[in-house]
Amino acid sequence: MLLAIDIGNTTTVLGLFQNGKLASFYRIASRHSMTEDEAGLQVSQLFGQESLEKLKTVVICSVVPSLTSTY
Repeated sequence: MLLAIDIGNTTTVLGLFQNGKLASFYRIASRHSMTEDEAGLQVSQLFGQESLEKLKTVVICSVVPSLTSTY
C-alpha cells in the first residue's frame, strides 16, 4: 500500500493506494500549527490502524515546509 499526501496552503489531500488503484482519500484543512502527534492521530483515524500497518511507501508533495516535516 502507498500513502500519498499533498499538502497545500489551505487543504491537504491524503490518498491510500492499493495495487496501484486509489482505495480511499480525504481532503482536510491544512493547519499550519498542527503537531506531529495530531497529524499521526488524524491519519490513523481516517484510514484505520490496520491499513497503515500494511503501508510500504509514503510520498509527500508540499508547499508548506512546516507541515512537510510534521507529516
